[in-house]
Formats: sequence, structure tokens, C-alpha cells
Amino acid sequence: GGAGVLDWAGHGRSRVNDKVRLGYLAKPQGLQGGVWLFSQAEPELLINLKRLWIEGVGELAVDSLTPGTRQHLVFLQGVRERSVVEAWGGKAAWAFRQDLPSLEAGTYYYFELIGLPVWVAGQKIGAVQDLEDTGTQDLLVISHSGRQSLVPLQAPYVHLEADGIHLEPIPGLLE
Repeated sequence: GGAGVLDWAGHGRSRVNDKVRLGYLAKPQGLQGGVWLFSQAEPELLINLKRLWIEGVGELAVDSLTPGTRQHLVFLQGVRERSVVEAWGGKAAWAFRQDLPSLEAGTYYYFELIGLPVWVAGQKIGAVQDLEDTGTQDLLVISHSGRQSLVPLQAPYVHLEADGIHLEPIPGLLE
């Protein structure tokens, strides 16, 4: 099973060293420095975050985070003016990997799939380059033979094993 889609689609690299992209800052809320964080992460993954890394700003402590469905209200330490967060609209927001809750055995964060080898009929054919969330399904972006293919992550012919992603050999799947 999966856990925690961390805002993949169209936003470049989803993982940088010790940080994982959560989403981006949207519009301010109120006059006291509140800002909406747009993220497709499951709310329970965000509720105990103690800090965020904001693109072009750096690391900031989280005073409070009120989870919503796709937008989460965040107040960051030392930020009490609307004008400050207005300037941050559209900036990427990242979590530190060690701040994310541990998952039970057999579950994983989607970003952990990036870089895994992809196997078809016992042959390594490439690797997972990224994931895309299309809204209706999550797609593996697989690099192989000098090109990319999109494969639905939850498809019955996709199997996550200890050594990587195994695809059943379905004609046309990677073409």
C-alpha cells in the first residue's frame, strides 16, 4: 500500500537531500502572517511538523498548522505580517525527511520510490524517475532505453518488491 502523496505533478525534483517537497505556499490568510499551504499530503502526515523549508527563504519553525483537505493553514515562527507571506506566494514548501512520521511495515512514502530499479520479466529495464499525480491516479515516470513511460502505480500489473518495481510484461505498456 501507499502513503502520503507529497505533491509531485509538474514541480521538478520532489526530493533534495534530506528534504521532501510538500507543495507550495498559496495566498495569505488574515493579517497576522497566516498562509495557506497547498499540498496533496495526507493531513495526518503534516499535523506534527515542527519546521518547513521555504524556497528562497530557508528553514522556519512552524507555530501552528491546521490541516484541511488540500490547503492547510500555517503560521510560521516570527512571521506576523501579511505582506511577508504575500511575497511568498507560489514558493515551494519542503518538509525534513526525519520530521515525517514513521510508517508501518509494508507501507511507504511515494517519494521513496524515486530511483528504484524497474524490472520486466526478470530484466532490469530502467528506474523510477518521478511520480505524477493526475488527480485520478498516481503515475510512475519510468526512464528506460533513452525515453520515459508513464505507468499507473496502483495497476494490478505493478508490484513493489524488495529489489524495486516489477512490471508484468504487458505488450505496449512501455511504448
